[in-house]
Order: sequence, then structure tokens, then C-alpha cells
Amino acid sequence: MTYRISSEEELARELASRGVSPFTDVTYCDTSASLSWFLLFLGSVLFIVHVWVFFDVYAVQFSRVTGNYAETEATVTDQSSRTVKHKWHIHSHHGHHRRTTTTTETRYSAHAVSDDGTEFNFSGSVSYGGDGSSLKVKYSKANPQLAYVDMDLVTMLFDRFPGVFVLFISVLVFWEARAAYRSGRKCQDVLDRDLYLPVRESSRYEMKTKRTKKRTYKEYAPLYRYAMADGADLFFQGKWSEKKPEGEPANDSKDFRVYLMDPENPKNNKYFIREIPHQFEGLEEFS
Repeated sequence: MTYRISSEEELARELASRGVSPFTDVTYCDTSASLSWFLLFLGSVLFIVHVWVFFDVYAVQFSRVTGNYAETEATVTDQSSRTVKHKWHIHSHHGHHRRTTTTTETRYSAHAVSDDGTEFNFSGSVSYGGDGSSLKVKYSKANPQLAYVDMDLVTMLFDRFPGVFVLFISVLVFWEARAAYRSGRKCQDVLDRDLYLPVRESSRYEMKTKRTKKRTYKEYAPLYRYAMADGADLFFQGKWSEKKPEGEPANDSKDFRVYLMDPENPKNNKYFIREIPHQFEGLEEFS
């Protein structure tokens, strides 16, 4: 890729032409792959849970490949039900009070037999119609225990809602893993380009008061200064934190670099600041 900006001076002139000071669109930039790997692992665990909930469905469909897939009509010979109670603890907005809500769910169990004597057992939150009801069953001839009732799609998804919900969450987690990977790659590309402005932490900083239900506190954001050759200054705001900035003394032990995420795009002012140990002149000869 060919870049229009190739030097520190060109980058400074480009930013000065935007008429922005201080720049405030600071972002994090993490080149580590640990977050994307963690999200990938979490998404895989959730997907396995989904497969476990839908295991009989997937196993029966896989039996099409092995030639063991079959469909049959089965008659319910026995159906029972039981009520399951779930307790939910709900906390108030202030966190001092909580109340318990109890919900009930009816779970059904059914035993069915096909015309050729194959027996099936089903359980779920949907009624199978009671004794004498006819069910369309899909199953694996190699293992009839791997079977499910062919309901309409909405009813089946409702019956296995936890598995559907876990699948939805796993897809979101996989999407976040992809986003984290792409973000890390973008940050690494910016660093590999090695185009940055060396800045100094100034004595100026921004301050704001934050209020929560438990306390009131102040947050600070340091301002970093880049001195241009014509005497003008460019300022870049750092990340907000409760720690008060050191100011000028910070420059004695640390160097600061501002990297633009997309310096050629005048509509994109996102940047990140890297902090590295101060490089003392002359010491590199002895390293």
C-alpha cells in the first residue's frame, strides 16, 4: 500500500491543517491476541453447550450421511407432566433491597411406540398430546434413542429455547473475537508503519467530576504537546483516569508517541498514545 504521508513533519502539517487542538478521539490499541483467543474459546464453549441441547437433532440429521436416517409415525402410550419451580432474585436499583420471584414451568414426558414396535421416549416443555396421540418421529435406525418429534420450527425452538439463546450468544462472542482480532491487526499495522509524533506530557490536564450512587470523585486526562517547527503546538488528550497526571516530570523517565489510526483520512482523528521508557542519548552505544 502506498501512503501519502511518510514522515513526522508531513504528519504534523496534516494534523495542523485540520484545525483541531486538542485532539480528543483517543483510543486503546492492543496488539495482543489474548482477548481474541479468550473470546474464541468462550464462543466455542457456548457452541458446545448449544450442540449438547440439540444433540439428538444433529445426530439424527448426521445419520442421513451414514444411511441410518428414518422417519415413522409413533403413538403416545403414556404421557406424564410435572411442575418445575424457578426462583429468581431481583435486586433493586439501589442495591439495598431484593425480592424473590417464583416462576413455574410444566415439563412433559412421553413414551411412544411405532407400528414396527420401535420405542421412543421424549421430554420437553411442549405437550405431546396425551395417550393415543400420533407423532411424526425422526430417528437414527442405528440408535433409536437418538430421536426427536418433528414439530413446526417455532414450537421446536421454543421447546429448546436455552439452546437457541446460547447459540445466539456464541455467535455474538465469535463476532467480538473477529472484531478484536481485526482491531489488533490494525494496531500492529499502524505500529509497523512507524509513523508517529513524539510528544511530551504538559503541565496542563483536563478534569471532570464523576458521580455514582456510592461516591463522587474526579477524573483526569493528561494533555500531550507536540511543538511544530513554526512555533505552533498540537495538543493530544490522554485517557481519563482517577490518577492525577505527573505533568512535565513524567518526561524525565518516559517517552510518549502519538500514532494516528488513519492519518490520510481527514475525517478520522482517532489515535493512541504509546508510553515507553525514556531513551537517554548516548546510552545506546553501551547496550
